[in-house]
Amino acid sequence: MPCVSSRAADRTIAFVLLGLVAAVFLVLAADRITGPFGDSDEGINAAVWATNSRALRELGPFESALGGRRADGTAYANHPPLIVVETALAELAAGEHTFTSRAPAWLGALATIPLLYVLLRRARLGPLPAAAGAATACLTPMFVVYGPMLDTPVTSLPFGIAVLIMWQRDVRPDDDGPPPWWAAAGLSALACFAGWQATLLVGTCAATVAVVRRAEGITALRRAGAYALGGIVGVSASVASIWWAYGDLAPLTEKFSRRAGSAVVSYLDVVAFQVPWLVQLLGLALVGLAACVVAAVRDDGLRPLATMSLFVTFAYAVVFKEAAAGHQFWLYWVLVPTAIGAGYAARAIVRKVRSETSAPAGPWVAVTSLLVLVGAVNLVPTTLAEKQIVEGQAAGSLVEALGITGAQQAGAPVRYIGQDRRPEDYVGYILRTGVERVPDATALTELARQAPQTPVLVLTTCDDPPDDWCETVIGEVAADGPVVHSAAELAERFGN
Repeated sequence: MPCVSSRAADRTIAFVLLGLVAAVFLVLAADRITGPFGDSDEGINAAVWATNSRALRELGPFESALGGRRADGTAYANHPPLIVVETALAELAAGEHTFTSRAPAWLGALATIPLLYVLLRRARLGPLPAAAGAATACLTPMFVVYGPMLDTPVTSLPFGIAVLIMWQRDVRPDDDGPPPWWAAAGLSALACFAGWQATLLVGTCAATVAVVRRAEGITALRRAGAYALGGIVGVSASVASIWWAYGDLAPLTEKFSRRAGSAVVSYLDVVAFQVPWLVQLLGLALVGLAACVVAAVRDDGLRPLATMSLFVTFAYAVVFKEAAAGHQFWLYWVLVPTAIGAGYAARAIVRKVRSETSAPAGPWVAVTSLLVLVGAVNLVPTTLAEKQIVEGQAAGSLVEALGITGAQQAGAPVRYIGQDRRPEDYVGYILRTGVERVPDATALTELARQAPQTPVLVLTTCDDPPDDWCETVIGEVAADGPVVHSAAELAERFGN
């Protein structure tokens, strides 16, 4: 057994490693934190939630139905609304900027790093293995690229990890004993108010606590009931806010039905889509995910946590398979089982090094070297996910320039060529106006005849399947990224 001074040194090294990981995240994600909202999943999602936040701040909580109803008369409220409240609070504190609007995401990502460490320490991993596990998961494109994305899978994860930390005290009692019932209930309510995947987690926590502690009779029901009570409160508040915004629950049930996608996609579609993205977004950390499966089978101490993390991560994709077959970040919560598995593997490495050398620095060097390798392999190359976000920010910058230069007439819709409705969220947020698609050569010619200097935003994506005219325009003028040309310029080349 290592001496007390050695354990203290391990903790110091662990904290230094976690601090370095946080610094790496901030440096590498800075452009995505501060960049404009634009033509990517990241930019569109951020614009949606920032528009809701703006409504909450400008219209007030009652007129906006907690941000679900916007100033332009539209509504969007199919998710638990804590993300809107968090965003509005950040903007009230520091002004309306893209980095403040994204604050619930990137600040939540920073919180995820120590929370993963605490989770693994609660699972009785030593300081070095726990730090190695947390760092491995966070030195991935999944975390660095999508950690700043303003969307509920990202902003709800810290609350989910906090629930898991508390849940471990119920299913695997330690010296601290079980958490107070009010703490379990309150945190569960907050998590359910943050995201649907967190709601799945809380429900599973209630069920497993009831099963694991069933021999305790009424005590087991009380412990499980704390999570269930919190879940009921959080879900009820979320559903009530959605009803408030829409006037009924039809949009929510329609969204759930479509996301389940029973008649649209198969589970083979999900696998075919997600596996390549997981390889790209986890990189070497895939070893940690595989090790989590091994831990769930072979390690009695880690089995409950490993199994729970795998279940909540992949059950969410099973339930909402249509979404999982089209969103590369849908498995963002895979960071948790990846951290658990990496910590499990790191514990074996630390034990092996300590058994073969008396040098106290041996385990520190081994763990640090592995993390440097993971970070270099995972984060030095530019991933497709990052390229898509950067390209999307270019479209956002073009839209911003239209407003700054006055090229876009105030209040007039922004004309564009590309996928139907794609730019409406970020254009609406940036310029507070709508969009109008130029669908074909005839429409372009007519626009050029009536208003030849009208700016036209040319995106890089067409509908699926694309039409020949859209592909031709994009292929010739926007192959290297989105551009803006006047209607007259485009009509000369692509009009009738």
